[in-house]
Amino acid sequence: MSNRESAHHPPVFGFQDLSGSVDKQIMRTSLAEKTLMWACAPLLYFAFMWQGSLIVAGRRYFVLIDDAMISMRYARNLAEGHGLVWNASQTPIEGYSNLLWTLVMACAHGLVSDEARVSTLVMGAGFGVLLLLGWLFRMLLQELKVRDRGTLIACLALLVFYYPLVYWTLRGMETGLVVLWVYLALWAALRFESTAQNRHALLLGVCVTAAYLTRMDAVLPTGLLAAYALSSLELRGGLRDLRIAQKNLLALLFLALPLLLCLTAHLAFRIQMYGDWLPNTYYLKVVGVDLGERVALGVTTLASTFQWHLGAPLIAWLLLAGMARSIRRSELLLVALFALQCVYSVWAGGDYAEGQVHGANRFICVGVPALLMALALRVESLRAQRQALGRTPLQMPAVLAGGVGLLLLLNVSGYVEHFGRGDVLLRADFWRARVGLAIRDLTHADAVIASHSAGQIPYFAHRTTIDLLGKNDAEVARGAPAAAFRPGHNKWNYALSIGARRPDLIADRWGVLEEYLAKHAQEYVKLNLPGISRPVYLRQDSEKIRWSKHARL
Repeated sequence: MSNRESAHHPPVFGFQDLSGSVDKQIMRTSLAEKTLMWACAPLLYFAFMWQGSLIVAGRRYFVLIDDAMISMRYARNLAEGHGLVWNASQTPIEGYSNLLWTLVMACAHGLVSDEARVSTLVMGAGFGVLLLLGWLFRMLLQELKVRDRGTLIACLALLVFYYPLVYWTLRGMETGLVVLWVYLALWAALRFESTAQNRHALLLGVCVTAAYLTRMDAVLPTGLLAAYALSSLELRGGLRDLRIAQKNLLALLFLALPLLLCLTAHLAFRIQMYGDWLPNTYYLKVVGVDLGERVALGVTTLASTFQWHLGAPLIAWLLLAGMARSIRRSELLLVALFALQCVYSVWAGGDYAEGQVHGANRFICVGVPALLMALALRVESLRAQRQALGRTPLQMPAVLAGGVGLLLLLNVSGYVEHFGRGDVLLRADFWRARVGLAIRDLTHADAVIASHSAGQIPYFAHRTTIDLLGKNDAEVARGAPAAAFRPGHNKWNYALSIGARRPDLIADRWGVLEEYLAKHAQEYVKLNLPGISRPVYLRQDSEKIRWSKHARL
């Protein structure tokens, strides 16, 4: 261990770290780890991807989650030369919040034009991200000096099979890519702390920048990691030691300059393209919304997540931490990373799919691997403490049994539902895809439709779409809430979206739509499409509906 590393990682419980030979031993990947990362996990991922497909008119379609299909619409328009727009013929609006992932989707559309298959490339990209994460998680456990083989295997299994991370990533969201940047930044911060090499500062700066481009709020966890790295700068000698000052300044530039350049360029693009400083989804979720109401909902959803999902690992860490004589800085960083994501989830009011996806939402999901690694460090420290006191250390079977129990507790309900009758969102995504395909067949190419679901229906319908819940509508997003706060689902203005704009077809039923149509838009008639459980609504005087086909229905 270097002098610098010794300064920042004092011996835990008063005894020295194990010899370098153990470090070399832990670097060798065991057969169990190889089987876990390169056989069991990929098979699970493949099976998970296959569950996201359905047969329509004899063709197999792969479908991403609804929010991911919003980005897919932007990506397709970009690949077809229309730019990053929602409707190709209308004023651009920034209804996505994951620029880098949307560009990945655009590349998928450039490679495959068949919409029944293009989602498989996006799922494949998520598959690759999960494999990279397995490799990265092992590197981090090695960097954190988890030497006990049983603890390492148990923690690695928890990480690579963690249901919310697998779910959000393989259903097409940018969550896996955000996690990749955050934990690569964590590795760079730890390496910078122990080696003081500015190449790690540069890697950290690149990760912060890439995380921001993937999702703006990812600057919070990566910013925390950058602050941690800066706190390890050698300050002795101050400005009198020119060599140290120059090195510190260079590290600061490597950390900050990539993000500053990217922020400037992205802001210029956003203002020039969309005429706004922030994405439309920000105004949708913040403008007119009472902060207290949003935070109260965030606290409620966080409490539910702890009660049914994360309570066990968190309580286990707290109990083991209470038995510790000291805790490393790196372990406190892991816990702070998890806590930061929980606080952000509270501030945001939780996520749109609370209660529909088993486990942590997209925000908390980013911090959970840090909590599991912190728990692994606690088990490792307890084992070392018992050994130092001459007691029998924790044996591998006991650690593995605990890991298996925690693995089942965190994941079993999610996987059982997904591979059993299908989770709630997956079933909804399937019928929306069917609705979108049916609408394309039922309407002319220049028809205008309206939809509450902004993902599968507009994507597969290939029609100009009015987004009734405002994700892609600036007027609705900046308007007053129409209901109690629920992220992205509490604003609508039917008088504007339906009464003034008069779409040819309304694709789905939600909220108070039928009450509004009965009172203010009686020219819309309900139509039940074959094989689809929910109706669409057709405007009787529209000339852009294939009425002959409707008659046959």
